[in-house]
Amino acid sequence: LGVLDALTEAGLHCPRDLSVIGFNDMPMLDRMATPLTTIRTPQHEIGAESARLMLRILDGLPEPLHIRLPCRLIVRASTAAVGQPG
Repeated sequence: LGVLDALTEAGLHCPRDLSVIGFNDMPMLDRMATPLTTIRTPQHEIGAESARLMLRILDGLPEPLHIRLPCRLIVRASTAAVGQPG
C-alpha cells in the first residue's frame, strides 16, 4: 500500500505511469482511491493443507514435494496494459 503513496509523492499516477499488483487480497483493497489489483490466495485451503502435512509428518509418512493450490488474479484499477492510458 505504501507504493501507491510513494507514487503520489513522486508525482506519478497509478496505473498511467506504473501498474501495481498486491498479494493476498486484503479486505478493503477494492475501496481504495485506486482499487488495487491483487492475487487472491486460498487461505482456508492453505491452512487445511498445512494441517494435513503436519499430520503426515507426525505419522512418519514422507512429505510431499509439491502442493499446488489455485490462486486468482483480481483485476482492479491499479493495472493497465502497456501503452494503454490508465
